[in-house]
Amino acid sequence: MGEYFGSSLCVIDLNSDGLDDLVIGAPQHSLETSNTLTDSGDEGRIYVFINNGNGNLNEIGDKHKITGSQQGARFGTAVSNVGDLNNDGYPDIAVGAPYENFGRGAVYIYHGQFDGIKAKFAQKILAQDIDNHIYGFGFSISRGSDSDGNNCLDVAVGAYDSGHVVLFRSLPVIKFYANLATNVRRINFDDTEFRAKACISYVGKYAPDSIEAEVTLKADPTYGRAVFILDSKNISLYVYKVKLKYGMEQCKEFGIEIIGSYLDFSKPIEILMQYNLTNSSQSGTDRRRTKNGFCKTCPILDPSVPSHVIHKVPYATGCKDDICKTDIKNYVSFVDFRSSSYVIGSSDSIQLKVLLKNTGDPAFLSYTNITFPSVIPLIRVPKNCKEISIASNTSDINGLQCEMGNPLGPYITKELILQFDTKNIPTNSDQITFNINSGSTGEELEMDDNIKEVILPLRAVSDISISGKSSQDHFYLVKKNETFSDKAVSFSHSYEIHNLGPSPVQKVNASFSIPYRITTPSGTVTLTKIYKPQIKIDSESSELFDCSGRDFSFFMDQKIGYESNFSIKYDITSERREIILEEKKIRRRKREIPSLYSIDKEKTVFINCSTVGVECVTVDCNLGPFKPTQTRANIILPFKVYPRDLESFLEYKDLILVSSTGSIEILDVPKPTKYDDKLYLGFFKRDKKEEMEKLKHKSEMEESLTANMSD
Repeated sequence: MGEYFGSSLCVIDLNSDGLDDLVIGAPQHSLETSNTLTDSGDEGRIYVFINNGNGNLNEIGDKHKITGSQQGARFGTAVSNVGDLNNDGYPDIAVGAPYENFGRGAVYIYHGQFDGIKAKFAQKILAQDIDNHIYGFGFSISRGSDSDGNNCLDVAVGAYDSGHVVLFRSLPVIKFYANLATNVRRINFDDTEFRAKACISYVGKYAPDSIEAEVTLKADPTYGRAVFILDSKNISLYVYKVKLKYGMEQCKEFGIEIIGSYLDFSKPIEILMQYNLTNSSQSGTDRRRTKNGFCKTCPILDPSVPSHVIHKVPYATGCKDDICKTDIKNYVSFVDFRSSSYVIGSSDSIQLKVLLKNTGDPAFLSYTNITFPSVIPLIRVPKNCKEISIASNTSDINGLQCEMGNPLGPYITKELILQFDTKNIPTNSDQITFNINSGSTGEELEMDDNIKEVILPLRAVSDISISGKSSQDHFYLVKKNETFSDKAVSFSHSYEIHNLGPSPVQKVNASFSIPYRITTPSGTVTLTKIYKPQIKIDSESSELFDCSGRDFSFFMDQKIGYESNFSIKYDITSERREIILEEKKIRRRKREIPSLYSIDKEKTVFINCSTVGVECVTVDCNLGPFKPTQTRANIILPFKVYPRDLESFLEYKDLILVSSTGSIEILDVPKPTKYDDKLYLGFFKRDKKEEMEKLKHKSEMEESLTANMSD
């Protein structure tokens, strides 16, 4: 509706069947668009009706639908029979779009053909390419007429808005005929060269008697497996000029050498021949020119005819029709590994075996590509493989490309063994995925068995232990004038964390529970002052790790010594009462605790975090990594006690047994595991000076006791 159908008419025998056909312009035809943001309307259209005889005209259908492309162009304002411009035996039409390109205008040339018309325009002429002052170009178009006597039809186009008329003069159209030939039909695998011949000629209605052509030869341009042998030189690109006479073929012979290694025998070697007119043929250097410089006899090439030929020389592959139909299968397994999962740290490496088998035609350039995580790198790259980069959002994937045979013959098996380094697999990994993809340049019959995803389940198994000892096994507390000393006594608890393997442990949390205060009927008593722990990794002090008190702060009033071997003597005025502190290196495991002391429970006060009224504090230390059997961490917890604060406990008791508890939790495994240990320190009461003298006599018994408690 409203497309101004019939604004222009053109009667023409488009298919040269002797019957007049009809082309109708509708310059205000509007294109349908689903994009409401884009303006549309008045693009224009032409309708083509073919005469089927008896006066019946049938539209040729949507496959030959010809419309304008710009809003407001009014394509189809003028339609003219311009004759057979390209001398192919079918007349052509010119269609005007005078308002295209902001009112400058354009003209389109369409060629007739056996079934009516070619829907793709052969030429588009823009007013802006002719003169910047031309407007309304294409509003009117003349019939084709030879205005200069060169037997070629010329066309005049009117530009009403600027008052111009533009004359387009046609030139003779020629066609090149070219061919390539070789002295072999097929190439054997061991051939190194063969010979070829390139020939070219031209024809054309009203074409000149002679022309000059430029020929370009390319040897196997896609794969680069061949070069030309010319004048003792090897080149892949050869350009030469040749003078041709009308209807006479000119040929040139040359040798071709096969180069390279590990070639793709499944693809034929190609020779590409391109040709064109030289500038002298197009500019009319050797021809007569008019006063305005126009060469009416200079030829042009038919744009609808290809300007190149390709000759393919296949290899003698043994495949039907030179198309190799391969059937490659992947078989993947781990060498000497039959467990359901791999224990991290159980070995330094693991081997992957890939078997490639072809049950089809010869497989040329057969390959296997493998991708795997970067945490499990290859120990060595096989000679037939190379590392490749993998396009990935992360950089944690490695790639390997391996040559597996050229060709890999029918029912031939190729083996590939790859050894991967497993020493750096993170313990929080649950699996390692290998992707294997094999193939060749042939046509694969079954792709599903070319691709494998192999998953290696992982599990971390670590026997991590915690053990401890006190810097002193016990203290003897001596009274003076029925009162204990108010001088502080220093000691420490030392815990050792050791990973017995086989898997490494990246991070553990060590927690220590220490009795801090106790509530008695007479009030709250502070048992210990706790100072900042010291951490040693493999016997070296480390500041990389730190400990913190959970809801409490460490005491900082003075520096505390961390020595584990010491003997302290403390003099109390002239009575020379002594407190003798002797450290016994005792490594206690939880299962041994009941036999630590042969003590009288009725005369012992037990103080630990399970004791009613005892308030404990917790010290947390984050540590790691722990390599199997190699890394040991020591955490030394320094304390101070004041004997006078303990006096109320020893009124009716002889021994105070104070214990701390250490536990560790592995943080980098799906189910954290806890281990713990407990340390004891005894405080003994001695009311009489004579008992101090007896201490020496009991020394041997105590040493024997502590020896029994040691590991």
